Amino acid sequence: MINTKKIITLVILIILSIFIVLSSTSCNINSGNNAQKESKEVISLFDSLDVGDVPAFPGSRLDVDLYRNLDSVLGELPELPELFSDSGFFTYVTKSSPEDVRAYYTEQMKSLGWEFVGTHDYGDQGSFTTWQKLANTGKYITYGIFAGNYLKNDKTVTLILNGFIIPENETDMDDSSSNQEEEIKPEGTIYFENPTPPAGQGLLLTKSISMGIEEWKTWLQEGSREKGKNEISLIDDSQFYKVVKFQRSSDPDDGGAVGIYQETNTSVSQFKSLYVWLVGKIDNENGGNIANTSPEWFPEGAIQVKIKYLDTAGNEQQWFHGFYYSRINNPDSLHFNKINKGDYFWYISPDLMTFEHKPSVIKEVRVYGFGWDFSSSLAEINLIGQ
Repeated sequence: MINTKKIITLVILIILSIFIVLSSTSCNINSGNNAQKESKEVISLFDSLDVGDVPAFPGSRLDVDLYRNLDSVLGELPELPELFSDSGFFTYVTKSSPEDVRAYYTEQMKSLGWEFVGTHDYGDQGSFTTWQKLANTGKYITYGIFAGNYLKNDKTVTLILNGFIIPENETDMDDSSSNQEEEIKPEGTIYFENPTPPAGQGLLLTKSISMGIEEWKTWLQEGSREKGKNEISLIDDSQFYKVVKFQRSSDPDDGGAVGIYQETNTSVSQFKSLYVWLVGKIDNENGGNIANTSPEWFPEGAIQVKIKYLDTAGNEQQWFHGFYYSRINNPDSLHFNKINKGDYFWYISPDLMTFEHKPSVIKEVRVYGFGWDFSSSLAEINLIGQ
């Protein structure tokens, strides 16, 4: 049985390609070349496994809006096979019937050498067909295709979901850990009920967020193509009295930033431990690189914290951490924590004094959101020395 939770490096590359394509396509949604752009990115990766590409259904359109809301879309569909529970999907729409889509892929997949595994028939809701093909790794790649009626904007369209599973090559793993899941744990600790803050000395000399942000500088970065609307406001809150709200909207989508920061020159070399303490929540997030799925781009998230500092050798260093709530394939699990949408969370960073380049002087503390559209709240932020 294929272990769906262990993915080889090729999966990471494929998922990164998906996000690159989707983000690129969202900025060119009217170009009419959506399916073609997606396909070209995936072909070379599938070819590298000697299985070839799977074509998009003729005349279908890659629907970026449905992809962004994939969790909601899947929630409206019948339960898909458990094998694909952790899989991401391309989301296409077409005016052709689900039966036409199913017939097309039955012919195409057979002609491309894929072996039929089975079909889950959901009646009027559509069907999900599974195929497999032996890759040059000696493992079977599994490909799933859903086709069914879907109501979008009061109109019924045929929704096509294309997803795939590439198992890990067991030879890439150490025998002693072959039955253990490898997992990258996020830095720091997240809480969903108010914990006791770390004992120690609060190092930010500004008053608490609930008392205002006049002592902070604001960061309002417009998009490179679409300026968008950026807002910072101090609002009433039933739980924390006052919180800072970060908001951005853009149409068409373009990344920008909203946040606060303060420049400082605080020596921390006298402390044995140093922690970041942050309390916040995220109500909305939308972007092309949420949770830093593509490290070559700027990390996006509705709440992030960045610390700039000088290390003990006098070199400039920085550390950041962010948060997200959406279903994200291949998130940067080291630097991002998944939280609950609309709920406050409490975050305690790792001990910065355990870093290879440990801090000597803190130069800047910045808390912000970055992305296409977002809405988030910051209740507390501090550095705590022990």
